[in-house]
Amino acid sequence: MIKSFILGMAVIASYSANATDLFEKAKPANFSRRDPVTSSTTIGGYPIYKGDERWIYFSGEVQESGGRADSIPLGTATMLHVEENRLIAAQSITANLSNNTNAAYWSGSPCAGTHLLTLNKGVGRNDSCLTIDPLAIDIDGVKNTFIAFKIMSSTSSGRIYKVDFMLNVAFLGFDKTTITDWTPTATASDPAKSQLMTRLSAWSEKYLDATKNVLDYSRPADTFDKVPNFKSLAPL
Repeated sequence: MIKSFILGMAVIASYSANATDLFEKAKPANFSRRDPVTSSTTIGGYPIYKGDERWIYFSGEVQESGGRADSIPLGTATMLHVEENRLIAAQSITANLSNNTNAAYWSGSPCAGTHLLTLNKGVGRNDSCLTIDPLAIDIDGVKNTFIAFKIMSSTSSGRIYKVDFMLNVAFLGFDKTTITDWTPTATASDPAKSQLMTRLSAWSEKYLDATKNVLDYSRPADTFDKVPNFKSLAPL
């Protein structure tokens, strides 16, 4: 979870090329906090969403999918976008670091529950789900409000690509709003928020479609090119 990673965050970014995978032999690669993460960086061989290519590395960890002999290592990497010492955006990506040798599928209901927005494009045993909710996080003792996207696609052989993405509402033009200002009722009754949600929905659906397409065995490098830069969501 992004929330657990960024408490007490104080980072200043520097940017240079770092083209490698975030994991090596099912272990976090030799990335240090604040290292740049560019569009050429991969996770388990899968490409990542580049945004405006100013992500910095925050953390990485590996967990096993289960206790069975055919369990799959899952790598999770968290990266941040910071401007003027303020967290603007973050994404925590989880992907399979190897494939299962059988036709195993993931179980669960990623779209379950009540959310500000839900989009379920799953078919059969192939998951493809997007949810959007407000999220409050304390950063260095200051309460920050974010719009949080949970994006997840999975298919056979244990292939999975899951993203926890969040955007600071101050960046979106709604500074000093709290999660109570982002309930379904409050959002629907405010034309500015309603218009923003329409834009966020369209943007995140493109991200969802990309996570589905990236699970092809070829892991196409240009999968996320159709997802617009999140900076385009800021008010003009």
